Order: sequence, then C-alpha cells, then structure tokens
Amino acid sequence: MEILIRDSMEAGAQLAASVVSKIIKSEDKPVLGLATGGTPLRMYHELIRMNQSGE
Repeated sequence: MEILIRDSMEAGAQLAASVVSKIIKSEDKPVLGLATGGTPLRMYHELIRMNQSGE
C-alpha cells in the first residue's frame, strides 16, 4: 500500500481521480467498487470534469 499526502483536499481529489482514470483506461473491463457518502465527492467531481474535457 502506498500512502500519498497532498497539501489540500482538492489536490488529493485530483490525484485520486488521476489514479482511477489510469486504471479505467489500462484495463479491458475494469470493475470499480466506489464509496458512498461525502468523502469521495471531490474525486467524483474531478472524474466528471476529466471525462467532459476528454482527458
């Protein structure tokens, strides 16, 4: 396990979204188990932004 620390929640969300995006793109049929609640919302918003901008 690797623990990554960032200076802000926004930076952490961007990093997490980047990691998830790379996994989705690298797997033929990726399977994700996504958390609920408020904690991952910034990451989900970043994933949406990345998708809409074609990243």
